[in-house]
Amino acid sequence: MLFARGTWSIFGVRGTTLGAFRASLADKNKLASVSQLIAATRTKFGGVPSCGINPFGDPRKDEGLTNQTDLKTLGEQITTETVNADFWADHYGSSESEFSLGDDQYGFWLTINDHEDVTDPKSKQEALAYKEAGRPFKFLSKDEKKVIEANVTANAVLSRKQFPVLVDFVSETVYVASAKAEEVGMVRSIIELLGGEDFSLAWQFETPDWTTKFLGIVNDKNKFVNDMTTRADELTRFRPDEVDKLDDKMLEGIVSTYFAMSELETGLWCGLSTPARIRLFKPGDPISSSNPSTAFSVLAQFNKAEVAAAALVFQNLDSRFNKAGDEKQYRVDLFTIDVNDNVNLTDAGAAMLRGFDIPTFKREMKKAIKIRGGGLSIAEYWKEWLSAMKTAVYTFVDNVTETLKIDKNKYGIKPYAGDTPDEEN
Repeated sequence: MLFARGTWSIFGVRGTTLGAFRASLADKNKLASVSQLIAATRTKFGGVPSCGINPFGDPRKDEGLTNQTDLKTLGEQITTETVNADFWADHYGSSESEFSLGDDQYGFWLTINDHEDVTDPKSKQEALAYKEAGRPFKFLSKDEKKVIEANVTANAVLSRKQFPVLVDFVSETVYVASAKAEEVGMVRSIIELLGGEDFSLAWQFETPDWTTKFLGIVNDKNKFVNDMTTRADELTRFRPDEVDKLDDKMLEGIVSTYFAMSELETGLWCGLSTPARIRLFKPGDPISSSNPSTAFSVLAQFNKAEVAAAALVFQNLDSRFNKAGDEKQYRVDLFTIDVNDNVNLTDAGAAMLRGFDIPTFKREMKKAIKIRGGGLSIAEYWKEWLSAMKTAVYTFVDNVTETLKIDKNKYGIKPYAGDTPDEEN
């Protein structure tokens, strides 16, 4: 979900199709056809799964239409393909302004509609089979089963799932808060229907095993080996609640949270945390570790062990003077990301930001409100999140390419071969 830890998929949208996209957003009939209002009504009366969009600032706008007579009328119009887009305009995003974040950037909610029975549909199928056919459901013919299944579906409640989507024609990227290929595919279809031309993206850093190489270098450059060794040894002899915490709070936070903390070539720090997967030897399958000290011990005991997956945090080390005039160092978590061999959602043609979060976002937005002396618009929250997410992606690319000593102009989130945008940004 937006503004919280989650997973995002990223694919491309060609900047040259911005004009066609804007033209679609100026067309009420086009917007109505992809709206959540029409989609939900189609599922409600037609019993078919569907998906539609709501404006970023009104995620439940379709629910404003509650009059059953109006709903029935809309359902009939959908069936006969005579929907009056102007008449229903108050119940769906019907203008570009409702989707625009400014500066050729857009946001919306993609909503998936289906029927769901929360009262055990299998038992209903069995009951109907006994009542209508006098036989268990398993012994019905295919046609009889279809009739029973249709009756059960018709009695199910309307379910919905929705997630935010950010479309940036400036950087030619689309960010989708979903990790499922079919859901990313739905977003790509919506973008196409609105005139945008999408293309596939993937994390690409010279070799397929770049994740293991990067994690290995970060682990090898660990600056706190002695402190982590001491903590790991203590945990072999005492329960976690029996281990005395260090007086140095910053150091305690490192040894209790990470199994490696390294300063990278860029000057930023990168911490490896759990959940992690450690491969003891090639070509063996990696083992999982949920405790930082355990992961550290395993890597220390097996010379050929390597980090196959880890939760990463990128930090900035800063300092300030306290009231006594002493300079004190502190760490700022910039963003988090999980790195493993599932960094690309190949079936959807998308790069992944798994376990992604920007811990400072809430604090920075509060600071912006205080400086301004008033509140921010919903569009500004979305726009700032997009900006912060893009910055995190660029920062990650800089750190990976510098660490692996490869050209950052050639690697990062890139189109698949033969799927290059018309213009490089």
